[in-house]
Amino acid sequence: MNRSRAIPDSWAEVLVDNTPLICGILNVTPDSFSDGDHYTSRDACEERISSLVSEGSDIIDVGAESTRPGAREVDVEEELSRLRQVFEADCVESTSILFSIDTRHHETALLAIENGFHIINDVSAARFDPKMAKTMAASDALVILMHSRGTPETMQSLIHYDNVVDDVCRELDERIADVVSAGVDPKKIMIDPGIGFAKTPESGYEIIRNISVMKKRLGFPVMMGVSRKTIVSYLMTGDDKAVPFEDRDYASAELSRYLADQGVDVVRVHNVGMTANTLKDRVLK
Repeated sequence: MNRSRAIPDSWAEVLVDNTPLICGILNVTPDSFSDGDHYTSRDACEERISSLVSEGSDIIDVGAESTRPGAREVDVEEELSRLRQVFEADCVESTSILFSIDTRHHETALLAIENGFHIINDVSAARFDPKMAKTMAASDALVILMHSRGTPETMQSLIHYDNVVDDVCRELDERIADVVSAGVDPKKIMIDPGIGFAKTPESGYEIIRNISVMKKRLGFPVMMGVSRKTIVSYLMTGDDKAVPFEDRDYASAELSRYLADQGVDVVRVHNVGMTANTLKDRVLK
């Protein structure tokens, strides 16, 4: 892949005041929670990328390892095998938007950056792979550090907090300090509070209600990923499993509108078109 857009020097170079960027999701996995096995061929990937671009994505986040609760770890070889079809996709070279690699493995992150990606999005905040922080620094990529505990296999046993807002802020501060000490430029860091990762729906709701406070306390741009998650069903009905995945997009888009009003910088979503229209309505009003 020829990089069609250079890696920005900072998130400030990319972000837009008062309007969040839309990060469209491309899962090249057989087992992701809402769209597993949908994009496991090169043709399907190219069609998905083209759709995400035309619907209004500013970023495309590509993942080859499901991190849903209970998911097993995928080794680097399998992860890279799944990603090869994306690296080779013709339409990737023709678009000027940013590409993000959603991975916990430094080898995968490095190869993605070598293939023209711009962002490393690590759900473990460089905690899982001891070489990830140095890879982030050496690659000069933009990075997203997400709060989580344990691994996807163990995180639902680690959901207890004294105060979820305080605890998540403190634990993210620790991860930020570690990657900065490894050489990552603070201007390239974005944080994600990790809705659904070692969180109950109730604690996720507390984070959503307090996200503007958390952003101010941490002092970094914020991405939020709530699309189609159990928190959406919980907010719709009080039951985190009552609403099927395919019926959560409208509420996910409305939640993106709320997060925009709270100063969130990037919303990570499945249905880009619906989200873009909802955010456009917000600006027009």
